[in-house]
This record gives sequence, C-alpha cells and structure tokens, in this order.
Amino acid sequence: MEHLLEKAAVALNKTIEFGNTEGVKKAVEADLGIAIISRHAVLRELAHGLVKSIPLAGMDLRRDLYIVRHKDRYLSAAARAFLRLLQ
Repeated sequence: MEHLLEKAAVALNKTIEFGNTEGVKKAVEADLGIAIISRHAVLRELAHGLVKSIPLAGMDLRRDLYIVRHKDRYLSAAARAFLRLLQ
C-alpha cells in the first residue's frame, strides 16, 4: 500500500498499524484518521452513517487470498463442499 501511495505522490505524515479490521474501523469512527479497507468490511458502518466511503480511482487494490488448512486433518463433507465451492 505504501508503494501505491508513493507512486500516486501521496505522502503519509503518521501511520498506525492495527492487528485487526475492527480496530481500524473503531479508530476511523473515533476520528483518528482515515483507512484503506475493503468495502465489504464496512458495509454496516456505511449503512449506519458512521463512516464515509471515498472511492480510489486508478489504483489496483486486488490481493491474493489463500485457503490454509492442516495437511493431516480430516475434512468433513461440509468442509469438502465448501472448498469445491471456493475453487
């Protein structure tokens, strides 16, 4: 993200890193700054008017997601069906 912002000539004065999305959302709600976060993560907050969304034009913010599971663990029928759905 820092590379993308630098490329767009955006300078950050201060940054904070959080360990989870809820902390980021609460910080924004408390007017401690702004965040770049998935739209899906803030649907409730947007619906209740707690935060405002500003679209970012010209930035590719896609990311790779992985399925991780224990290699020796038995998968239930439901888990196998879920994996098939994801693939």
